[in-house]
Amino acid sequence: MTPNIRPFFLEVTSAWKLVSSRWKTLLKLVVVPLVPFALTIPYIMELLNSIQYGELPALQGATIFNFVIAFIAGVAFFVAGIITKASILHTLSQPKDLGARVALNKGSNIFFHFLWTEIIVSVYLAFSYLPFAILIFWYENTGATWFASIFDPILASIILGLLGIIFLLPLIMAVIWLSFASLITVTGDAKAGLDSLTYSTTIIRKNFWLVTLRLIGWVIFSYILTQAVQPLPYMRWIIPFLLMLTGAAFVVVLYKDARGTESPEPVVISTPKVVRKSKPRIKTPTVI
Repeated sequence: MTPNIRPFFLEVTSAWKLVSSRWKTLLKLVVVPLVPFALTIPYIMELLNSIQYGELPALQGATIFNFVIAFIAGVAFFVAGIITKASILHTLSQPKDLGARVALNKGSNIFFHFLWTEIIVSVYLAFSYLPFAILIFWYENTGATWFASIFDPILASIILGLLGIIFLLPLIMAVIWLSFASLITVTGDAKAGLDSLTYSTTIIRKNFWLVTLRLIGWVIFSYILTQAVQPLPYMRWIIPFLLMLTGAAFVVVLYKDARGTESPEPVVISTPKVVRKSKPRIKTPTVI
């Protein structure tokens, strides 16, 4: 495999071209999780209206029915969301647009495999977040008083900021190392679960700084663009939506470039040897 990671803005341009060339299919896929929510929104709104002061009212027949409907809608929304995410990654990873139906069939077929990878990734990220969560818990309970009694406010803020970065570093590293895991499950380059996670770390290890700088660059680029359109009434909703799709395409483009393409070996065409059969010699009788 020969990696060919291009400059950041070329990767972004390729990602945008990928999204713009398949926007119809992507738009259809994004609508899928909204269908169960839209069908059950009257029951959900009625249930929310029946909740007063943050407490559920006495369980009555209508309330139980609305609660069951809302629960089923939540489960359907979750399942449809997983299928949609797998379908979007499948659409963006294919050489050409195969349509929403093919993508949804693919997402449905690999639902449990994709979900298993997502669960393992989420568990890794949760454990990676624990150091930072412990730091926040300690600071809110005893750390703030301890810092105020020992350090100057400005120095305390600097030290706390450095500690936050250090304790958040495991989560940042986990996000980088596992950024290709879900996509790998969709493409079938490795089995679902730990194999996809291992293959993701293998690909990134070979191009760690190139991949890391581009992922950080994408986060900064998305943040700046999102903040820039906040004053605009409609664009502050449209741009984050487009960034979500373009971000998925960016991961696909970056993965393909980091993985590289297998350089085909030269094909040697050998010409078959023609075996000539010798004709049997006919002995002529000698005349005496």
